[in-house]
Amino acid sequence: MLSTTSIGSGRTPFHITDYRAFASAGAPRIGIEMTAQYVVWSNEHSAWWGPRRSGYYTHLSAAGRYDRNEAIRICVDARGGRRFNSNPSEVPILLADAEVFWTEEGLEERRQSEAAERARIEQEDFA
Repeated sequence: MLSTTSIGSGRTPFHITDYRAFASAGAPRIGIEMTAQYVVWSNEHSAWWGPRRSGYYTHLSAAGRYDRNEAIRICVDARGGRRFNSNPSEVPILLADAEVFWTEEGLEERRQSEAAERARIEQEDFA
């Protein structure tokens, strides 16, 4: 069972949920979540987790595929999990969503754009 702690004194309290309990319980879910594949993005390494929790990959096509519970378990366990008001070090993402959002072409465009921006800044610094 999930444990939730309410904090705050306003009409809308904040709730902190203990997701470790959820991840370890393997709670059944209804719908696509049970059969869908997930990938795990590492904010710490700016890369995808590899297959079998091994290594990091910059290309989505090389990323490991996990079921929902395993992806959440990875993220909860990584570096102590997410801390209140901090960015998570690891994030579970539906593979179908990642394939739309992180296309290989989009990654290359982003790299080229970042390189052009760095070059522009260096030009300004020397001017």
